[in-house]
This record gives sequence, C-alpha cells and structure tokens, in this order.
Amino acid sequence: MKQIDLIYLIDDDSIVLFLGTKLFARHESFKCLQTFENGQSALDTLAAQAEDPSGWPDAILLDLNMPGMDGWKFLEELSRIPGAAHIPVIIQTSSVDPRDIGKSKTFVNVKDYIPKPLTVAKLDRIFAHITA
Repeated sequence: MKQIDLIYLIDDDSIVLFLGTKLFARHESFKCLQTFENGQSALDTLAAQAEDPSGWPDAILLDLNMPGMDGWKFLEELSRIPGAAHIPVIIQTSSVDPRDIGKSKTFVNVKDYIPKPLTVAKLDRIFAHITA
C-alpha cells in the first residue's frame, strides 16, 4: 500500500493537534505528521526549505479560524512561496458556513473541505485526495 510521507496539521487547538497525532499514528497510510499551532510557523518552515522542497509536506490540513493568521491569510501567503502553491491543502474546520465553503473553492490547491472532528474515515478521504 502507498504511504504518504509527511502531512502538516495546522490548528490553534492543542486537543485537535493531540487527537490528530494519535489518529495519524494509527493509520497505516501516513508515515509522519508535523503539527503547528499557527500558520506563521508552518510558513516559516516551508520558506526555510524553499531551496530544497523535498522536505515539504505531501499535504496540509488547515484550520480556518485561528488567532493572528487565519487559514485564509495562510493560503494567500503560501501562494507567495515559490513552488509551494502545488501543495494540496485540505481545510479541516468547525465552520460549516456556506460562504467559507465557497471561498475555499477559489483556491486551486484546496482539495477538500472537511468539518471537524477528524476521524479515521476522514483520514481515508484525505488519503484518497492526496494520492488521486
């Protein structure tokens, strides 16, 4: 079975990060999960690896509603890092606002919009998007 090497999970909620870590560790399709409590630290990590993007994630799970830099601002900034706009992003959020769902479709690298909480079935769905 194919495995995904690296996923970034960006969320300001420590419980979401903890549960995500546990779920990903139990799923045989994912090798490594790197968590970030805010979008800026994830962007800094990506930018630091810009000369050798082989260390970039295969996909990013992104919360929308975070203090400081929200998910929308993260997506805008991600597109400014050369080559990073190809990284698939799956929005994982508590927002079910149709305006957010519609706005997510304006970003070409956003592959899905998944409501919280994260489950094994949703991990299967994420895997399918990344490997499609």
